[in-house]
This record gives sequence, structure tokens and C-alpha cells, in this order.
Amino acid sequence: MIMDNAPNYLAWSILLIALIPWVANIVLKSLRALHILQLEDYESLRLWKWFLVDPHRLIEVREIWIGFLFLLIGLMMLLFNRTTTLEYSLLALAWFACGWFLIQTRTQREVKKKLVFTPRATRLLASTLALIGGTWILFAWLFHRLSAYHEPLFFVPLLIFLPKLLIHLVVPFTMLANLILFPVEELLRQYYLASARKKMKECHPTVIGVTGSYGKTSTKEILGVILSTKYQVLRPPMSYNTLMGVCRVIREQLQPDDQFLLVEMGAYRRGSIKKLCRLVNPSIGILTSVGLQHLERFKGIGATAKAKYELIEALPQDGVAIFNNDNEICRGLAGQAPLKVVRYGTIAMEGVHLLADEIREGSFGLEFLVKDFVRGESAIFRTVLMGRHNVSNILAATAAALECGMTLSEIKEGVSRLEPIPHRLQVTKGSGGVTVIDDAYNSNPIEAQVALETLGKFEHGAKVLVTPGMIELGHEEYHQNKQFGIKAAAVCDSVILVGSKRTIPIQDGLKEAGFPEERMIVVKSLSEATEKLKEIVRSGDVVLFENDLADNYNEE
Repeated sequence: MIMDNAPNYLAWSILLIALIPWVANIVLKSLRALHILQLEDYESLRLWKWFLVDPHRLIEVREIWIGFLFLLIGLMMLLFNRTTTLEYSLLALAWFACGWFLIQTRTQREVKKKLVFTPRATRLLASTLALIGGTWILFAWLFHRLSAYHEPLFFVPLLIFLPKLLIHLVVPFTMLANLILFPVEELLRQYYLASARKKMKECHPTVIGVTGSYGKTSTKEILGVILSTKYQVLRPPMSYNTLMGVCRVIREQLQPDDQFLLVEMGAYRRGSIKKLCRLVNPSIGILTSVGLQHLERFKGIGATAKAKYELIEALPQDGVAIFNNDNEICRGLAGQAPLKVVRYGTIAMEGVHLLADEIREGSFGLEFLVKDFVRGESAIFRTVLMGRHNVSNILAATAAALECGMTLSEIKEGVSRLEPIPHRLQVTKGSGGVTVIDDAYNSNPIEAQVALETLGKFEHGAKVLVTPGMIELGHEEYHQNKQFGIKAAAVCDSVILVGSKRTIPIQDGLKEAGFPEERMIVVKSLSEATEKLKEIVRSGDVVLFENDLADNYNEE
């Protein structure tokens, strides 16, 4: 190996400088993996699934080619054993320049929900980087010990190969860090849960649990407004429906004068709701629906029903179980409940305790007659909320409020005070005289149908749909999205689809229904969709935003 007489420390300095952008690249990739893991509720297998679906969302093709090219050059330098320090320095600087170029030109993804640096996230990031750094140091030490040469030149292949290898292994390292930290996180979880249980005993509010495949968040929000006209009520923010989310709300927000605590209960797997119930001990439970939502997680509608029914099983003997009688599965589950049952619905059938009749809906909102067959009362409810599904949500809240001691006339007053729930068929006036229907929080086949019906009730202006489609529907996902496309074709004048791959079923449905292809626009992101809207909408038009996928579902 030929090396000129340049000081050895200079060569080592150049080598270390060349590593800087690649270290930065590893940090950026680690942050991306951590962000997805956080969105997936720290479930490592779901992070792995996200990565396998499209590895290029984390590792770009050009990064791979640049790595292989420089590795080949480095190996050739060693093979011919005739490289000077100048040539070595030029190669290292070129490696630095390529790393810097990749960082500066990396894909800038539109982030809807940023990574939150909670203590857990910070611990995970530090552990991931420590594992990667430790692996790097170990390999460098072994390479140094086993090599016949100790000159910096001999480390050029390692300089090139190891950072590239570690970048490719960011996801496994993140999963490993998550596994290693599990005992620590579990100890902290148990501490927080014990603290929350203590707070619950001190404040002892009446707990109302709400669950269902869809409608649970709206029902909780509506019930909170109604009860708040008479009682002191605590309802967690919309996204707090997990065990630790509710635990945090109890520890930080629950006060002794809170008479009611409303808990939305999300079921991400069997046992999720059971654990929540052990924490809060609900005395009233509302089951709004059992449907296809989250079928991807449960693999079958029967498993979904069992997961939701955990709320009813946790109720005490003197508790009250409230069921949506319009939903066939809920209707069947109501017959199994070994305690007081209240059934609500919009379809008159035997066994219904609370019925909504004479429903009118339009751009003004909703108006309907509520009949309480148990108490022999009735009242006309009026609200600015839109969508027939909100009649069912209001009925569920009404049933619970009646069990809490409110009268139908008091509930009627509370319903009149309801404001549109953010991102749930929320109608606003956009710029340029355009009406916007914001139904972007989440979507399922039932609510997507309701959203299209609501869009169709606007008599003037062009109707435009913006959607990425529906997710987590398992084997039903293609069929349900295709049907959504067919139904949209009958209502919409233009359709903007976000994501070329994910929206293929909707595209197929639109084409099957004979929708003009020139009015079907496919874009990569919501920001691009917004730019397209500026080109096609005019004053008086109506735009429906149906669903907005989280960052872990982005195709970019």
C-alpha cells in the first residue's frame, strides 16, 4: 500500500468528516421510524409491516446505488494497493458530498401529525441511536483488530459499507430498542395506572363508557355537551381512547367536583377495552355499532363484536347497557346482556325504548321527533349537526342522559346547543364562496355513504369529492372502496383521489359507473389536492373532504 508522507492524523480527520452526513442520515431515518412507531401505538410488528409494504418510503433507491458505487471504488483501491493519500482524500470528500447531497434533496413528506417527543419517544430514540452507534464501534474495532493494515485507507470500505448497512437496519434497530425498553415502560405504566386508580377512588365520578366501530367519538362529544348543561363533566380529548391516554387524562385533569367521566374506548386488540374498564369501572356502557372498521386488526366481524362487548361484560349488575338497535349485531348482543338494557334506533321495531321518527335533514342540519316509550314522553329535537348518522349518535347520548337523571326537555335544550364536531361533517364557508364539508377525521362504509348523501343535498354548485379512501377494512377493503367509488359517481361532478395505489378500488368503481375520466384527478398528497381544487372550483361549489389518512399510510 503506497501512502505519501502526509501526516496520518490528516487522513483520519478527513475520514471522520466524511462520516458526518451519513451519521445525520441515520438520525433522520431513526426519527422517521420512531414517528411511524408512535403512530402505530408503539407496536413493533405494525412498524415492520409498514416498512415491508414499501421500503422506499424510508430508503431511497439512489441511496442504494450511491453506496454500491462507492463501495466498489473503495474495494478496487484496496485490491490494486496503489492509492495515495490524495486519492484517498478525494474519495472521502466525494463520499461526504454525496451524503450531504442526499440529505439536502431528500423527499420532504407532508406531515399531518408530528412526532411528539414524549419521555417514551425520547428514550426510544436515544436507545436506537446507542444500539446503532455501539454496533458501528464494535465492527470498526473488529475490523481494526483483524486487519493487517491500520492506515486510514484500509477503512474506506468500512466507512462506505457500514453506514449504508446501518441505514438499512434502522427499522430492526428501532424494534430492538422497543423490545429492550419494554420492562422499563411496563414499570412506568404500572406506576401511572396505580396513580390514576388512586385518583379515581378519591374523586369517584360516575363513568360512562362509549365504544363501537364508528360513532363513539361523536356520541361522547354530544353526551358531554348535554350532560354539561346540568352536571360537572370531564370528557377526554378526541384522540384519548387508549388505556394510557385515558390514564393521563385522569391523572392530569380529573377533579373532585367532576360528577361524570366520559370515556371513549378504542379496541385495537382483544382485551384493550377490558383493561380500560378495570381502570375506570364504568356503570353505564354505550355500544354504538359493530362494523367493518378495523377489520384488518380483528380479521373477522365476530372478533370485533367480542372486543366491543368487553365494555358490557365489565358493567356491574346494577349498571345500564345501551345498544344501537338499528345495528343487527348490536341488536343480537343486547339480547345477551345480563343487566338492564336500553335500545335506541331510527327503525320502529319491537323492543326499542327510544325512537327517532319524522327525520328531516338538509343544509340547516337535522330535525326529528324523539319518542321515549319507557317514560311515555316525546320531543322534537333540532340541531345544526348534519348527517343521518348523527341522529343515531344523539339518540345514544339521549339514552345515557336519561339514565343520569335528565328529562327529555332538558336534553332537547342541550341538543340545540350542539356545535359541529371538528372534522365530522363539519360545514364551513371556504375562500371564494366555496362550501367545505370536512369529514376528514376518519371514515367507514356507513359514514362515507352518509357523507355522500349530505353532499348530494346541496342543490347549487358543482360537487367535488377529495378522498384517499377507507382503510383497515381487511379483506373487504377493495370491495368497500370500489362501492364507494360507484356511489360517488352518482353524486359528484369531480373527484380528487389522494394516492395512486391506495385509491385504485375507487378508480375502478368510478370507471365502472361510467364517471368521466377527465373529471377523476389522482394526486400524491393532500397539499397537491388543495392546489388542484384552486383550479377547478368556483364560487357556490361544494367540496367534501372524506377521510384524511395518518402519516403511516402515506404512499410517498
